[in-house]
Amino acid sequence: AEKILDKPAVINGEVRGLTILVDFPDLDFETDVPDPADQQAWIRDVDDFLNLAGYTGHGNNGSVLDYFEDVSGNNLTYNNHLTGRFYESTAARAALDAGSANWDDVLPDILQQMDAEGFDFSPFDANADGLIDAINIYYWGPIGLDELWPHYSDMTPVDLDGLTAEHYTVCALRNYPELRTFCHETGHVLGQWPDLYSVAIPQDGYGLGDYCLMAYGGSGDLDPVHPSAYPKKLAGWMVPIV
Repeated sequence: AEKILDKPAVINGEVRGLTILVDFPDLDFETDVPDPADQQAWIRDVDDFLNLAGYTGHGNNGSVLDYFEDVSGNNLTYNNHLTGRFYESTAARAALDAGSANWDDVLPDILQQMDAEGFDFSPFDANADGLIDAINIYYWGPIGLDELWPHYSDMTPVDLDGLTAEHYTVCALRNYPELRTFCHETGHVLGQWPDLYSVAIPQDGYGLGDYCLMAYGGSGDLDPVHPSAYPKKLAGWMVPIV
């Protein structure tokens, strides 16, 4: 899902995203995965999911890097810096689930904590527009729990190392990473692509259904279809023949 925002697209060339692992005071990664060696192995696997060419972990057909190089015809190289640990949300998972708290409150606190620890945000603006291109919240929550809403949105701006953090995506990590939703939200934040399924309530159709990443993305979470012709045209990845 998306909230289309007034932000320039940055969908070509080399782009670096920031992916932040997040857990909760009432649902904690270290509690669920208590062995430190297992924790580090698990985080390395998520990093591979984002950045390793030829990644096939958990049945995924490539990494996020692979996906966007493939569907863009090598016009986009999208690497992600993954935090080396989970940052704890100031709001409980139950509060976010109930809607009594929101990510717009949680994320600035995490970013300011990272800044106080000396994290350098300056490499995350590929098009030099003063905005951090992509901040991705990847939150902990084992399979079996209802997901929090995956989406792209904005928050009260935060100034970090001469850049402004304002736009972000949210995805559920569950027991292992999956391509489809992460890549769909990337289409919003980097390409400013709209949802191409029906967003009416109640739904008045399926839109492009399984024929576009920005609709339902195909029949599998681990092997999403390409963006359709419309977002590829917006990105400059194809020239349509009329």
